[in-house]
Amino acid sequence: MNRSRSKSESIVWNLFVKHAAGKTSTIILERSPHEISVKELKVMVEKKTGVPTSEQRLIFGGKQLENSKKLGDYPLLKHNATVFLILRLPGGADRISLEERHTPMDPGLQYSVDDPCMICFTHPNDEDQIYTARRLPLVMPCPGGHSVMHPHCFMQYCQNEIFDNKKEAICCPQCQTEWSLDIIKKYGVATEEEIEIFADGMSVNVIHNDPDVTECPGCLSYCERRSKKDIRMHCRICAKQGKNCEFCWHCKLNWKTRGTKECGNTNCKAVDILAQIKAAPLKRVVGVLCPSIRLCPYCGTAIQHAHSCKHMMCSTCKCEFCFICLRPARDGSWQCGRYNTKCVPAPRQEKVPTRKIIN
Repeated sequence: MNRSRSKSESIVWNLFVKHAAGKTSTIILERSPHEISVKELKVMVEKKTGVPTSEQRLIFGGKQLENSKKLGDYPLLKHNATVFLILRLPGGADRISLEERHTPMDPGLQYSVDDPCMICFTHPNDEDQIYTARRLPLVMPCPGGHSVMHPHCFMQYCQNEIFDNKKEAICCPQCQTEWSLDIIKKYGVATEEEIEIFADGMSVNVIHNDPDVTECPGCLSYCERRSKKDIRMHCRICAKQGKNCEFCWHCKLNWKTRGTKECGNTNCKAVDILAQIKAAPLKRVVGVLCPSIRLCPYCGTAIQHAHSCKHMMCSTCKCEFCFICLRPARDGSWQCGRYNTKCVPAPRQEKVPTRKIIN
């Protein structure tokens, strides 16, 4: 681990904790990571942020840190690493270079001389391609060895999975074997900055994909409700700042009533929308069973499938997405194949997306 030592040989290292409204706090640790538990770290975080330990969820590299473990149990949790407490979506996808990368030469790696890259489809035996060892695709590490990619194609795959498909982990597209950040770094020839961007993105997805986590409209922090029945939310961060700290879980508007069941906002229709989604019957879309009503993954508009094609365009925000797997189109291309190609259905949505509409 990359740490500094004082004259007395005591270990001193830092962790950065991102929390409310994108703020970052520095936690100074003076013991070995193998001596500090996650529970102890939460106490330090509470002193910095005011968020009680019982209400904290610390996320690193797409994984939730467990109270019973030591920081040393997470090998990539190093000096100057960033842990997420209350999150805002970090940018960075545009800093991932998709330029061609030389294939690393390593006796521990397996190279494909027969099968083409599954992303760019170039074949080592193509007559119009000049293939050297530095341009051979790699056989990715999974039990079947059936995923073959160039390093730059692998990085593109990772970027799409994290930032477009909102995945919490990178897995083999064939057998779903999970690939660690170490594997991404090795097989994608990734830089430390690129690995940090991927780790941050996966951490954010853990929060965004949780149906019991939503964004506070006041401070843009993320709050987790303790019970699925709770819809009147109280934000501690806003309360500390002297702001109105109560809002509706569904419509994100200020709470207006004295009760806990109805927020008093006439435009609050999210409860009805979610009930509609839950009750929507299944139907076959290009031969795949999925809910007959979906919410636009960008703005939350309810869309009912009529017939034929699985590809949709939201009339509200113009977002294009697949009705079955909910993956958005990327640069005019569909990630799940043609209009009639079968893909894996996404589960019923349990939370109404509240992202801003781009004009």
